[in-house]
Amino acid sequence: MFFKRERKDKLKVVEAATPPPAPPPAPQERSEQRSQIASVHRLPAIRPATASAADLRRTTNPQTLGFKTTSELEPPVGLLGQDQALQAIAIGASIKTRGHNIVVTGAESLADVAAIRAQIQTIAAKRPPPSDWVYVANFADGQAPTALQLPAGLGSVLATSVNDAMSEMGSAILSALRGDSYQARWRAIDAEFQARHQAGLEALARTADSHSIALLRTPMGYAVAPAHDGSVVLQETFSNMPPTMQADVRAHITALEADLAELLEKAPQIDRQRRARLTKLNREVIASIVRAALSEPRELFAEHPEVLEFFSGVEADVVANANHFLPTIDLTDILDADLSNSIDEARFDRYRVNVFVSWASDANAAPVVQEPAPNATSLFGSEIASGTLAPHMLLVPGALHYANGGFLLLDARALTASGQAWPGLLAALQAGAVCSALAGDGSSSSTLAPAIPLDVKVVLLSDAEHLAQILSVDPRFAELFNVRVAFADVVERTPETERAMARTIAGLIGREAVEPLEPGAVAELIELSSRNARDAGLLSLCVRDFASILHHANARRAAASRKLISRDDIVEARAAQGSSSGSARKTASFPEPAAIGSVVGLKSDGAGPRLQRVSARVLPAFARADTLDVKVLTGVSGTREAGKVIAYLASEFGHRHRIALSALIDGESASCEEESCAELVAVLAAIGEWTLSSSIAIAGTFDPSGHVRPTGDVSTAIEEFFDVCRAAGFNSDAGVVIPKANLSGLMLRKDIVDAVEAGTFAVWPAATVTECVATITGLSAGYRETDGGFAEGDAYRHIDDQLQQLNQRTKSQFAVPPVETEPRP
Repeated sequence: MFFKRERKDKLKVVEAATPPPAPPPAPQERSEQRSQIASVHRLPAIRPATASAADLRRTTNPQTLGFKTTSELEPPVGLLGQDQALQAIAIGASIKTRGHNIVVTGAESLADVAAIRAQIQTIAAKRPPPSDWVYVANFADGQAPTALQLPAGLGSVLATSVNDAMSEMGSAILSALRGDSYQARWRAIDAEFQARHQAGLEALARTADSHSIALLRTPMGYAVAPAHDGSVVLQETFSNMPPTMQADVRAHITALEADLAELLEKAPQIDRQRRARLTKLNREVIASIVRAALSEPRELFAEHPEVLEFFSGVEADVVANANHFLPTIDLTDILDADLSNSIDEARFDRYRVNVFVSWASDANAAPVVQEPAPNATSLFGSEIASGTLAPHMLLVPGALHYANGGFLLLDARALTASGQAWPGLLAALQAGAVCSALAGDGSSSSTLAPAIPLDVKVVLLSDAEHLAQILSVDPRFAELFNVRVAFADVVERTPETERAMARTIAGLIGREAVEPLEPGAVAELIELSSRNARDAGLLSLCVRDFASILHHANARRAAASRKLISRDDIVEARAAQGSSSGSARKTASFPEPAAIGSVVGLKSDGAGPRLQRVSARVLPAFARADTLDVKVLTGVSGTREAGKVIAYLASEFGHRHRIALSALIDGESASCEEESCAELVAVLAAIGEWTLSSSIAIAGTFDPSGHVRPTGDVSTAIEEFFDVCRAAGFNSDAGVVIPKANLSGLMLRKDIVDAVEAGTFAVWPAATVTECVATITGLSAGYRETDGGFAEGDAYRHIDDQLQQLNQRTKSQFAVPPVETEPRP
């Protein structure tokens, strides 16, 4: 047909001329035509055959594992299925360019981390050991220590040399104090200045005596008084003397007091001169001692100018502070004291070396450091709270300092949860330098230690979810961690990988210290590994969950007084584990009772498998007579277009007539964009006004051409439906329709396999939508005839008829009534 425009822009349907009808084909020709159409559309006449029990669970033959007990097996070298990941780690570790730090996702077990560390150590063994770092005093600024970089092993040598020199200096100072030469020179200087002071007093005493005045020394100092014949005149006697004589004596006393005051005022100056001379003596003695003590260390570090500069600073500071070691006041008091401890410990503390990071002199590899609990203190170091140690001796290194020049393994979640450690690490990697003494956590520190150049490769252990979070939070992370490695979580299941898995299990047995397993017990764990992988053709590489099962099974073995853990022990331990964890198999309640246009859908997505009633309602088209509108409810009031459902209906049923309808789907994929087979079957059932059985569920998605596409975790979805069927009392005629492509990956529980063998449960693998329809309706979907229709009695013939009725209802709904006009005169 075509459209012809008439007056007033109205559309009129004009039927195209139809050719004379062709004679009906002969029966043989009709059969050949149907075969040709069937070969094109691949539409089966009946429901597909049910899967056999062997298709539902792949078993492992214990005899193919090649051992009698696991005690015969050697643990595997490396990790099963992780060769590519470990090679990627090795390549990333070999890149020396800044920014190529490594993030590893999926490494969850201790064995995974150990393998990563071993791979890193292989790379580290090819690199030279890093430098030693020491902190020494900065004599220009005591709160800002000096960092010295030395070849590996020399840091400890420097500290030992300085300690030996300080001990030598202490002994030499004590020897000098007790030596006749030093004491004679000290006393000579002291006596010279004492004599100068005494000479002034004696001259003043002679002057006083010539005027009958006495110079007296009292506890309070010096005084003058009238005297006669060497004795002090009493005040009463002095008062009875003639007035002229009293006045003369008073005048002489006044003059003498002035001379005495002048003499006493000069005494501190004389004492300062005395101390200056003694200080000069001490510095001369100390200079010779420190030069002698540092002569050997200077020869040892002659090729390290920064160390020689430090030695010069030590010498200058010791000489400048010579009076801390040698006396300037009273030699007798000093000699009577025991100075060995004070000289050795306190007075030389500021000259000692803080060996911050040091390596053995015979070290031949770069360091590999793993910090299990990273935080600001463990990464950046700390500062000892002490009021007696020199500032540079308070600094304690962190993991970044120990790993400098090598590799550092960190747990990402622990790192990002520890406050300032995470931004501090990124800042250090970006700057290529690491601070010390709590610089990473914002704590106040009185020591202003300089940053040390940082050359470290960080290996961050994370998971995919957390990696996505930190990538979105800090843009520096993407720049600094350019190497991303994902550990495989599954490996292809082959006889070789099954035997490798047996060796992996043997290694776990050794670590968990349980008794050996029989081959049948290992075979059961291998099958469990496939169940965990949700695919019979794969093995899950996560075996850490087997530890709990092994301990439960070992307890059963011990109770039965057996030497080996059997298959039954593993089975019972697995069942007990499921029971104790509260995982009763009733994972969902049974959907609502059956109704027209509804079907039970099975779906697996990121939130796990879901079992839900999918319903559809079909009405004549709302807007136009040629509208095909199918919507899916996505929430309280939201909808989205079911484009694949529309495309399938148009492709399958739009050959002879237009399809005009409006449909609304309410069910499992409300929050997903992928349309499921259950949704399409629900729409078909709504069109055909069928009430479908609730004992059969449908899984999978489809494409517009009608092919069923595989879904994800179909094994868990089947098990969930099986459990609710048993709980609802469906003991026969129950089953699931799954994508045929999922059949080879099924790894169902043994009770489901037994039910299939007993005929009380069925699994139908479907390759097309028509097979799904045939399975759940019990009718042949049908073959399209040469005229585009379907044969009488086929399910799709009934749907095609229903669509024609809907089309007629829609046309009548949108029919334009005739316009009445007045006859022409």
